[in-house]
This record gives sequence, structure tokens and C-alpha cells, in this order.
Amino acid sequence: MSDLAVPNPPVFTREASHRNVIVPEDPMLAAEVLKLVPREKRHKWFRSMKSSQALALSVFGNLKVLNRTRCLSEVSADDGSVPAFGHGQIEASNLELEHDVNSLNEVRATSVDLLVSGPTVACVECKLSEQEVGCCSRPRLKKDHPEYCNGSYVRQGDRTHRCALAERGMSYWEHIPSVLNWEVDRDHSPCPLAIPYQLVRNVLAASVDGSRGHALLVYDARNPAFQPRDHGTFESLREQLRDVTMLRRCTWQAILAAMGSHDDLQWLVHELNRKYGFA
Repeated sequence: MSDLAVPNPPVFTREASHRNVIVPEDPMLAAEVLKLVPREKRHKWFRSMKSSQALALSVFGNLKVLNRTRCLSEVSADDGSVPAFGHGQIEASNLELEHDVNSLNEVRATSVDLLVSGPTVACVECKLSEQEVGCCSRPRLKKDHPEYCNGSYVRQGDRTHRCALAERGMSYWEHIPSVLNWEVDRDHSPCPLAIPYQLVRNVLAASVDGSRGHALLVYDARNPAFQPRDHGTFESLREQLRDVTMLRRCTWQAILAAMGSHDDLQWLVHELNRKYGFA
């Protein structure tokens, strides 16, 4: 029986989902990589060959298990002005995949794709074939849903807050003034948080509790949705930050280039290029 599910390839069957992750030949090391993202934390589309989570595990999971995370210190952000992952050496113990964020008072804590701790803090958002970075979901709810939002930062219905998320007690808007030049005490239409929601959330996750970290967007240079452009989601948000270095980005291609300069990682670079065609 094929390991690919039918009729929607390329998607692996549930039993063969582990095959969507590139791992070392050593079975013990392979198991160490796979357990970094346990089944209960795997996304709905983890089994798809387009899964950015499976790609992140293939890259960062191997670097962590093989203790080769220091090569990430060699990766510069797109503009070349700052290191993508932060200053200082990055040790294997500094990497955590699917880190639960507990500092934003979310009703159900969601995860950062990759947390880099140590000398600096980076909350990493990983993308591959996605068409957006992650928008607020409330405007997509049915209009009769109690948390529906019309996409504006205004008091709607009998709410006491301008944001449906704040109505649930989430603290995004309490922290936003410390990192963004947004006026939180007046109406906005459209809501400035609606489109760059995921990026803002990662910036906040990296900066609350006294941390002076940053958010990092990792994307495929071939994906037109993330090409640098005037007035893009990334560019517009960065201009509104009090410190522009709190939001950075780099490509998977740049990460593989840094990995490729190390002989013992050549096998991993080769397999990633063979599967995803990055080269």
C-alpha cells in the first residue's frame, strides 16, 4: 500500500505521517527529531507536502538534535542590518518548537512555531506555500456568532471593548502601545490588527514580561505572497513599530545557505533541496 493518501496527493496517510519529516538515518536520532512536535501539536495539514510545520521540524528539529544550531547565528535578516535569529550564539537548548504562549491571557494558548531563547528572544513564524501570514479570524465568523467582528476597531453591539478579543480578556491591546504607534483609545476602520494579526501576536509574545525580543518571519523566496513590496503587510507593520528591529524576516534559502557551509549538514541541505526545490 502506498504511503500517500488518495485521492489528494501529495498527502501522507496518518500511519506514514512521519515520512513527511526529513530525519537522520540513525533511528534513535530520527525518533528524537520527531518527538519535538508530538502528535497532539501537529497541525491539521501536517501530513501535506506543503506543510510549513513539517518543514520547520525537518530544519530546526535536526539542528537541535544534532547540536548544530549555532549555524543559525550566521543568518542575516533580509535587509542585512541585523541577525535574523538574534545576537549571540544559539545553543540547542535555546530552540523550542511549538512553544505555548502564556503571557497574553489567551482563552486557549496558541503556539509559536519556533521559540529561540538565550541572549535574545525570537518568536519565529514559518511559512511555505501559505498565501497570508495569519489574519484575525473574528471577521470570518458568522454574523450571529457572539464573537463576530465586522473588521473595525469599534464597540459593536453591547460590548464594552472595541475588540472582540479584548472582550474575552485577551491582553493584546494592553501591550500594543508599548511596541506600536497605534492609538488604542479611538476607533479605527478597518482594525489595524485584522490583517497582520499573527505578526503582531509574535511581536507581543517576544516583548512582554520585560523581554526585548523580536518576531521573525521565515518564508520561501519563491512564494509571491511574501515578496517584499511597498505597502505589504510586513512592510506596513514594520513602519508602525516603535523599534523596527522587533520585526525581521529571512528566507528558507538563506538558512540553507548557512547550513550548507558546514560539511556535516550537507546531507540535510541536499534532502531539503531534493524535496522542496529550494536550490
